[in-house]
Amino acid sequence: MIGLDLRINHAEYSDAFKVFGEHSRRMVENAVRRATRKAKASITVKIDKILREKGINIGQYVRRYRVRFYFRDEGMSIKTYIGLNPIAVHKLGGAVQTRSGVQVGNMKFPGTFIIRRYGGGVYRRAGLDRFPLVMEKAQVNVTPHELGSQLLGFARARFEAILQQEMNYEFQKGIGRLK
Repeated sequence: MIGLDLRINHAEYSDAFKVFGEHSRRMVENAVRRATRKAKASITVKIDKILREKGINIGQYVRRYRVRFYFRDEGMSIKTYIGLNPIAVHKLGGAVQTRSGVQVGNMKFPGTFIIRRYGGGVYRRAGLDRFPLVMEKAQVNVTPHELGSQLLGFARARFEAILQQEMNYEFQKGIGRLK
């Protein structure tokens, strides 16, 4: 798990919006909410690029469930969870049974087989006997520290850029209401 905490100083922005009176806090919160949602999309794409550089091709449907964002402090802060646990092989793509094992994309898993029942997982025998079976998993060879160091600077800069755009949008929208 990687904790990526992005915070803003509400007082810094609320001073600029004092002209709008009681609506100022709501306007800032709307801008922050939109900025965090847009920053989330940018961060997930960046995570995907970092993982692809490391040779780990994870589909969007898998990545979507492994990256979570939690909004705290009335939307003024987001915490990011990035799952780096091993991924079940059958979730990486279409598994094809070959003579030597299973192939998923360009990755080969010798000695494994597909069980179509119960979700269609890829399994390996744990011992010499018929049972027990162990679900085959692919390792994510990225340390949380490595991913976090690459992601932190990008996420903070991207969030600030989007937040500035959203604050400008809210300010212009507020001026339009005053006319």
